[in-house]
Amino acid sequence: MPDMREVSIFLLLALANFPSLAEIYKWTDANGKVHYSDKGVGNGAPIRIQKSVAEDQEAKTKLQQFRNQLESKKLIDEKQAEEAQKLASERETKCRQIRDRLQGFEEFGQIVQVKDGERQYLDHHQKDTEMAEMKQFLKDNCE
Repeated sequence: MPDMREVSIFLLLALANFPSLAEIYKWTDANGKVHYSDKGVGNGAPIRIQKSVAEDQEAKTKLQQFRNQLESKKLIDEKQAEEAQKLASERETKCRQIRDRLQGFEEFGQIVQVKDGERQYLDHHQKDTEMAEMKQFLKDNCE
């Protein structure tokens, strides 16, 4: 047999689920301010606070749509972040390659390029032009 404490808790929970039988009154004062109370005052009229089942379903639908939009935005943001990370990684790789090549140009007097499987030696003017282009690329993209 349940003890008195369990019965009290059960009754409290059961009563908490019943809608309130008290009426709520709404009235507007002389300054135009709207008031709510459990007692009617002046031009106060009773109002019903509970929402209908249809309104609750509409709210649930709107909430679910909002959650879907948030999830969609989150997925888009994650994809954009991944793409940005990939581009940053590719740019860093390209910068490292250009730095290495520029260092090679600066360390060696004679520069060799391999085109179509054949070695081609650059003259001083070609070497200076290539180095200037690499330095400009590093300045624009890697600093």
